[in-house]
Amino acid sequence: MKADLEDALVPVAWARAQIPVLQERFLSWQRSYPYKLVCEPERGRPDRELLVAYLERPLDPLIIGDIGAIINSVRTGLDLMMAAVVARHGVAPETAPNFPIREKSSDFFKRVTQLKADKWISADEATAIERTKAYNGGDHVLWHIAKLDNLRKHQRLLFVEPLPTQLDLTGVPYAERLMLHSHAQNRSSLYRIPAGSFRPTRGNTNLAAEIFLNETYSGVGMRPGLVAVRAYVDRVSALIGSFP
Repeated sequence: MKADLEDALVPVAWARAQIPVLQERFLSWQRSYPYKLVCEPERGRPDRELLVAYLERPLDPLIIGDIGAIINSVRTGLDLMMAAVVARHGVAPETAPNFPIREKSSDFFKRVTQLKADKWISADEATAIERTKAYNGGDHVLWHIAKLDNLRKHQRLLFVEPLPTQLDLTGVPYAERLMLHSHAQNRSSLYRIPAGSFRPTRGNTNLAAEIFLNETYSGVGMRPGLVAVRAYVDRVSALIGSFP
């Protein structure tokens, strides 16, 4: 990679190092038995019950902070890269632009064209930026980074939501796994089982959960949190490392 871009990798390296901290914090929360499992009658079906998980222990707020900080750090890496690139052409750091990520592809290409016309970037650098397709409908990873970082800073904290994702019920005959959308207001219906066939205890259940970035209304949608932040770090690291 180009020597003048090495500083841009520093916040990205920090973000990568923070992921194991986030993961351990989440595992610690899971080990605290945050869910209560109960069997409840299913309306209109006296022969069936629903195995339901109730979230009783809220997610550790530091997990939300970790995710927000990781997203902000990878976005910072992009902007530091852009500052280093325009510095090659005599642009002072205080006037350096952010790396262009736009909602519309037309706005993205217009911004790159303007940067090239102002001689803040070269033709080769403009081509490299255009290849990123950093807009909604192009590179969804880069677009999500900008969108989620904006939510974190200007609207509210990210909606980081834990959902039960795995429970071993192999010993219960005719157990029917329900879909994840059977979740609302800290209540998740997991299985439909024959009435009276099972009573959950800590000894016979091992419920695993996953955290999701639930930003459906903003257009980002619901994404597994740990998978998402790893993808963000990997994408930005590769971009900085390969930039001309």
